[in-house]
Amino acid sequence: MTSCSLSSQQEETFAKLNSIQSLVVHQISHLLPSILVLVLGFKMHDWAAPVIAAALFALLAPGLIFQMPGKESAVGFMNMKTSIISMFLHTVLYGLLLILFLVVLDIHMYA
Repeated sequence: MTSCSLSSQQEETFAKLNSIQSLVVHQISHLLPSILVLVLGFKMHDWAAPVIAAALFALLAPGLIFQMPGKESAVGFMNMKTSIISMFLHTVLYGLLLILFLVVLDIHMYA
């Protein structure tokens, strides 16, 4: 029986790929209701909410582009790691930006 062990660099690469795969699957599930509406032939007039929500979700995923607070400093960039505090802060930031774009600025996207 052969034991297969991964180096730390391989483990880190594997963890990053799993994180990106998880983000893509979640992103698709986030847009799935809008895609179903389009495929089923219903007319959706305002596309701003699903597009802005999906874009903010992708950009504000902790560790993907930046992480606040970071492990070593206040802001960490592209480290693909997260913490409970970071998830909470990114969730609050996501909600505030979503409110800003959809309620305060009243952005609409018509197809």
